[in-house]
Amino acid sequence: MVQTLSEVKVPLAVLGAEFDGGSPPELLKQFEVILKEKPEIESFVKIFSVVKHGWTLRYNVSDEAARKRADEAHHDLIQWFTKEIK
Repeated sequence: MVQTLSEVKVPLAVLGAEFDGGSPPELLKQFEVILKEKPEIESFVKIFSVVKHGWTLRYNVSDEAARKRADEAHHDLIQWFTKEIK
């Protein structure tokens, strides 16, 4: 997967979870390094602490902390898309 990122030619946002077996923070940090080596491509990598894979969709709406983390991710993603589609 890291090799594939070196071929990215379009803007890319990566919102990752602290606890994710498929894309652990160590891998996401590698993504960030590779993407920063391509300044001509807009990129954004953010790792959310204290969350696991799926935190933006599968969270308990009664859990205020979980809801805030999901809301933050939703806000970040909307800001990213708004910036990129202008």
